[in-house]
Amino acid sequence: KGSDLFQVLTRGEGVILDEKLIFQNVVTLKIPSMGCVGCVNKVLTSLRRFSSNQLVVSDVKSWLIDPKGGMARVVLSSKESQLMDESLRQVIKAVKDAGFQDCSVVSVEMCK
Repeated sequence: KGSDLFQVLTRGEGVILDEKLIFQNVVTLKIPSMGCVGCVNKVLTSLRRFSSNQLVVSDVKSWLIDPKGGMARVVLSSKESQLMDESLRQVIKAVKDAGFQDCSVVSVEMCK
């Protein structure tokens, strides 16, 4: 259980966040060693589990792009902008801890 501030409510497949979570980053990752549907699911699972008291993963997608390799897109939400820098390191660590060592950030879009 996290703090009341970081409660996430779901409606259907969408996610509705607490209105106090005002900062969002959309992070796109390249994962060259992700080569099958099992790998896609492993990346999804590792990124979905990556929420904390300070940060919420509000959306995750991953897909294959080559015969060997894939991408992931993560939407991170927080109430403080300075938490976003550390969150990038934590997202990469989560993917690497899942066994995908050559993960790299392709882009980061900051939203408010």
